[in-house]
Amino acid sequence: MICKTLKCVVRMKKALQDAKNLDDSWIKEESDTIELIDLKKKKLFLQKVVHRIDLNCIHYINDYNYFLKNIFFPVNQTLSSKMSYFINHFKINEKVNLKSQYAFAVIELKTGERILIGPFKPKNVGQTGKYPDIHHSEHQCINNLKQEIKYMKKKKRIIKAIYIFTKYSPCLCIKGKLCPCMTQLANFSKDMYNEFNIDIYITFQDIYGATGSTAQTIKSFVKTSDKLSKNYEDSRNKILRLMKQVKKQYSRSKFTFFLGDKDQERFKNDIIKEMKEIKPDLEIELKIKFPSNPILLHEFKSFGEKQTNNIKTQLKNYNFTREIAENICSLFNSKWCEIADDKYNDFIYEKLSDYFKIFAVAFAYKDIKAFTNHFNLEKGTIICLNLE
Repeated sequence: MICKTLKCVVRMKKALQDAKNLDDSWIKEESDTIELIDLKKKKLFLQKVVHRIDLNCIHYINDYNYFLKNIFFPVNQTLSSKMSYFINHFKINEKVNLKSQYAFAVIELKTGERILIGPFKPKNVGQTGKYPDIHHSEHQCINNLKQEIKYMKKKKRIIKAIYIFTKYSPCLCIKGKLCPCMTQLANFSKDMYNEFNIDIYITFQDIYGATGSTAQTIKSFVKTSDKLSKNYEDSRNKILRLMKQVKKQYSRSKFTFFLGDKDQERFKNDIIKEMKEIKPDLEIELKIKFPSNPILLHEFKSFGEKQTNNIKTQLKNYNFTREIAENICSLFNSKWCEIADDKYNDFIYEKLSDYFKIFAVAFAYKDIKAFTNHFNLEKGTIICLNLE
């Protein structure tokens, strides 16, 4: 009997062999150039991811724990060590913010010192409609590498290998006229091997996916009240089914969170606005305390109950009627619980987002690998020793 994992691999390979059906494969090859199909429409992109999971490995939707145990892109320790060495050796942290998107390349020669290309940050270069054209950091790496390789060829210096590091996985779609970084890197890798027999190793640290907030797209997708097509409804039901499993994995009782300054300010403004609907001439400033450290969901709600009693004491000093005071306290407690629930739901959507992003990158990578063996994309864990 074939095990579940082997069945999944067999189905995946079979699906990747049929590149004519855009729902089965996300890439097209024209004139020996690899191109991704258009994934800019966020909801359509989400549907395609769900469809591919359903087509190739349905048990990932039916069992979230199974997904966690068989997650794509395990960390490549060899490349992680290599990239960590480059970051420390070239002091990349002094040139860019390691917490934001950046990319760099290192040319390793047969003889001589390694050559650093970059690092680069995404930059706006023009305007296309209402969106700016953005040269992603990977795009800048490729352009600068091409120039350097031409120079190396003139000097007859032999390149042993090229290493590219990008904080986030190469994008699968981009606003403007440029091709996605995933296909730019795939074509560059293929061309460098075919022309110069040069292997390129690409390492990323965190999953990016397609474009924009996938979590917000999922939220909008499952909460839509419009009349739905059968495919849309089917995709939404699969996402909701998966959401239940994610909630079991990350239960409310174990959820810990913290309200930052922006969240606190937003809560204060919302509560004052709704209090004024109860009493329009309200001109008081309530003193509201928030937990100073991360806290469990039930602890946050208990903290809110104490704050409700504190609010009640403050209102007594303003001679409000008992009814208005109780309405305001009830509103405050309700809003306090609501923000806690919203934080938990946002957390679940982010976990779902991570799930779909990983699949999206994995599917795009597998599709490209079906066309060329000369594209190496690996996940790495980076250690920076130069931080003060």
